[in-house]
Amino acid sequence: MCTVTYLPINEGDFIFTSNRDEDPRRAVGDLQHTNSPGGEKLLLPKDQAGGSWIAVSESGRLACILNGAFTRHKRKPPYRKSRGLILLDFFDWTDPLAFWRDFDLRDIEPFTLLAWQAGLLVEGKWDGKQAHTQVLDHQAPYVWASATLYTEKMRQQREEWWQAFLQNSKNGQQVDELAEKDSLIAQSRQVQKFHLTTGSEDPHTALQMKRPEQGVATVSMTQIIGQKSGFDMAHYDLTRQTLDRKNWPA
Repeated sequence: MCTVTYLPINEGDFIFTSNRDEDPRRAVGDLQHTNSPGGEKLLLPKDQAGGSWIAVSESGRLACILNGAFTRHKRKPPYRKSRGLILLDFFDWTDPLAFWRDFDLRDIEPFTLLAWQAGLLVEGKWDGKQAHTQVLDHQAPYVWASATLYTEKMRQQREEWWQAFLQNSKNGQQVDELAEKDSLIAQSRQVQKFHLTTGSEDPHTALQMKRPEQGVATVSMTQIIGQKSGFDMAHYDLTRQTLDRKNWPA
């Protein structure tokens, strides 16, 4: 599942956006408040297993999980725990690198986990045998895509689309409905448009994808605007055409 982008803005603000690719019958509704196993207060769209693919915490952290690590893997169920529940477990570790060093990932299906906290941006990958982590430049933009749904060529195409978007934004070529090119709201709407329309001429590979033969489509888009005051989290249910938005901490 998922195509994810991270766009840093001046003075530490950022826009984090995730498209969820899933069986439309498993689409999720509104944002919910819940707790991690250790009691950390979270805001997230909850999946059917009780976990999630993206969440923010009251303590000011963000995490997002994508299926797969580096390449498409062969599934070997049963797995000990769903990846959506692993995301909740992650919030009980105040040090994201310590999570990757000490958490028991045996018998967990491969995944990629992206985490942000206090300007620290970490990418971790579990390939089924070994954990691979790196601290990224939190002042640089990034795009990721699930290795289970997108080939290396498709992921590279997404990188090219993202770079073109960034260049167009830099040159002032993006159309801004608010006519406020430097505002977070204006830039977040530009990113939304990127996530909903890019590559639409081919639904098989588009950012808002649809593959009836595989029973999968982009069912939602979740966007988080991060600022010093906290998070503004918007969840767009594309199957019901609804929007739920919450500030956290409230």
